[in-house]
Amino acid sequence: MPLHDRQEVGRFPAPNRIDRHARLGSRSGGCAPDAELGYPFAVADVILLEGIQVPAALGVTVAERRHRRPVLLDLEVTSDLRPAGRSDSIRQTIHYKRIFEVVEDVASNYEHKLVEALGDRIARAVLSKFDADAVTVTVRKPQPISGVLDYAGVRITRTREDVS
Repeated sequence: MPLHDRQEVGRFPAPNRIDRHARLGSRSGGCAPDAELGYPFAVADVILLEGIQVPAALGVTVAERRHRRPVLLDLEVTSDLRPAGRSDSIRQTIHYKRIFEVVEDVASNYEHKLVEALGDRIARAVLSKFDADAVTVTVRKPQPISGVLDYAGVRITRTREDVS
């Protein structure tokens, strides 16, 4: 790459995703820079669960929480997936069905006034039950204001340090 191109590229900030995960650290080495394996950047493997729809007792008022309407959830669970990729063994990964069961339990069996509280509780529950480095939860509440708004929601990220 010519010198002037490198200087130009050097002025752009690094992508947030790599920066964020590089700061996380990892008990298993999954999010730390891995130069000895030829990775000059932080390895940030992610298990995705997208489009989860579960009923939740969610709302500021008692009447809203009693109604138990579906919420839409997406999860990104950051963990070192290299052992599972090499071995092709379910024992080397976090089983997404088990993640779903935790999400369903938290959303369905507890009352939440705020979407922020629901997202935080799901992230903390996943981190406490599985060997993950971080969890990002997107919570969308459909039609919180009838006819005016499709969704209201939040995206929350919690790390292993948040539950220690």
